[in-house]
Amino acid sequence: MTALYIDTSNGLTLGILDDSKDWLSYEQEPEQKSSGIIHHQINEMLLSKSLDTESITEVFLSNGPGSYTGVRVGEGIGQIFEWQKTSVISFYHHFVPKVIGVESGVFVCSAFKGEHFIYEWSHEKSTERLVSEKELLEVLKNYEKVYSNHQIDEIHEEKEKISTSDLIKKNSKLIFTKVAQNQLRVPPFYFRKLAEEFKKSKK
Repeated sequence: MTALYIDTSNGLTLGILDDSKDWLSYEQEPEQKSSGIIHHQINEMLLSKSLDTESITEVFLSNGPGSYTGVRVGEGIGQIFEWQKTSVISFYHHFVPKVIGVESGVFVCSAFKGEHFIYEWSHEKSTERLVSEKELLEVLKNYEKVYSNHQIDEIHEEKEKISTSDLIKKNSKLIFTKVAQNQLRVPPFYFRKLAEEFKKSKK
């Protein structure tokens, strides 16, 4: 079995995995808009391993958190594979630390519009919410480590910042095996309801 990994939550990350969920190929394009390059990059990566889309038996999709447009790009590619009867499994970045066994912590990323998304968990309990920058700094006083799939400038330098993208890269076998066993297919993660997301700001 050969799997394709797609993450458009923050730039573009693509990978190809073998049956053991080890990387055959892995590439990050953090500065580029994924919509303009994703089809070409997938094609080039497959060709580099003498593969084509018919060789792909599973697609793993990081379905957020991220910008609305960015997350939609990855979901759109996932739906195309589903139309071709390929298994698509999706999960969220803020679940990654729990998957690898981190029992408690906080995940933070930009939610745009001057807000931040916070996901806190302790064993089986968890909460998620949007907060202001001031509220964010208050929450982070309780933690030495902060997980994120974005660069968060507001996180103080003394905090240990852990990239969930790096965790996925380093723990591919554990993470993808677990999400495959659970057959997760979560929808794109949006910070707000669409009517609120696209509401015109008052002048």
